[in-house]
Amino acid sequence: MKTGLHAWVALVLALAASQGGCWFKRAPKAPPPPAVPAAKAEAPPPSPPKPKPLEEPQSPPVQLPKPEQEPTVIRPRLETPPPPKPAPAKRRTTPAPARPKAVEAPAQTVPAEAGGQAPAMTGPALGEVLSDSQRQNYHQTLDDNLAQAKRSLAGIRGRNLNREQSETAARVRTFIKQAEAAKGRDLGEAVQLSRRAALLARDLAESLR
Repeated sequence: MKTGLHAWVALVLALAASQGGCWFKRAPKAPPPPAVPAAKAEAPPPSPPKPKPLEEPQSPPVQLPKPEQEPTVIRPRLETPPPPKPAPAKRRTTPAPARPKAVEAPAQTVPAEAGGQAPAMTGPALGEVLSDSQRQNYHQTLDDNLAQAKRSLAGIRGRNLNREQSETAARVRTFIKQAEAAKGRDLGEAVQLSRRAALLARDLAESLR
């Protein structure tokens, strides 16, 4: 059995060797033909240039006339006057208090003469020619006014008078003296002065009550 197996193996090896020799004895295969390079892709033809848009013909620029230059006006230079100097401050003077206005006395009536009516009179006009009865009435009025003024001054004697009241009392005394002095030369003026003295003296006495 072993002899037969060995013979079989030897046969296989012999066949293999013979096949190998035939293999090496074969002619080599021809090399494959070189590959033909593929044709290059043709580039697309360039596109035709676009036509330029038609330009509008340019009109020549219109030259405007140059404006006339205004004549240069030379203005005189005005000099600013210096500011005025401040006026010196005035001293404030205290106004004197208002003096009371004299109240007119009621009109004196002259008694009626025989066969006529007596007009109402406040006093004789200056330089008027008086009758005896009128002269007598004016003398009475003068005496009454002077007596009233003197009584008013006597009533405020010793009282504390302010400046205005002292001036009023001095005016009353002045009117009394003037009335007494005018009694002989002008009765009408004397009556008017006595009336002012009586009115001022009465107002002064009332202000001190």
